[in-house]
Formats: sequence, C-alpha cells, structure tokens
Amino acid sequence: MAMRKNIHLFFLILGMRISQQEINIIKEIAKQSFGEGTEVLLFGSRIFDQKKGGDIDLLIRNEDKTKLTLSAKIDFLVELKGQIGDQKIDVILDNDASKRKTNFYHSATIQAIKL
Repeated sequence: MAMRKNIHLFFLILGMRISQQEINIIKEIAKQSFGEGTEVLLFGSRIFDQKKGGDIDLLIRNEDKTKLTLSAKIDFLVELKGQIGDQKIDVILDNDASKRKTNFYHSATIQAIKL
C-alpha cells in the first residue's frame, strides 16, 4: 500500500495534461451517468506532462457495481464528447469483466490518479 501511495505522489508532482475545466466536466458527467459515489481516475499518457498527444484514459468506479453498465458508459461518452469535443476517450468500468483482464487492469490501476 505504501508503494502505491508513493506512485500516486510521484504522478501528482509531475502533473497531468488535462485542464481543471475538463476534470470538472468529467466528474460531473460521471456522477450523472453512474450515480452518487462514482469515482473517476485518470491513467495512461495524460498523467505525464512531458508526453505529447494521447487519448484520455479513464477508470470509473462505484461501489454499486450495478450502476457500471454499458448503457451508462455510452451515455457518459456521448455527453462528455458533446461538452469537451470529439477526442479519443477510453473508459474502463471497474467491474468483474475488467478485472478478468488481469495485466491490463493492474497496469491501469497502479498508475491511476483520482480526479
């Protein structure tokens, strides 16, 4: 657990290539789409200031896994692209299907930063 905390601190010091306005929009739309208690984490190349380009990789969590549906994901993406523009956005729902992709899920969660 201490190592994970240190990794998060490392990435927070580096910063993220996503604006505060985009963060606010993402969090609000996630709450609307997936309900109360939704947590949004950013992972991938956007957590590194020194990199260029890259899509917005998001991991969506909610303790109530029944809210993490494909329909809610589609609604989220449509609304989000309508508000921040048509850019490449990848969304992973933190559910059993994602967790079965062990290596990918682990690499996404180890570097993810809560928005």
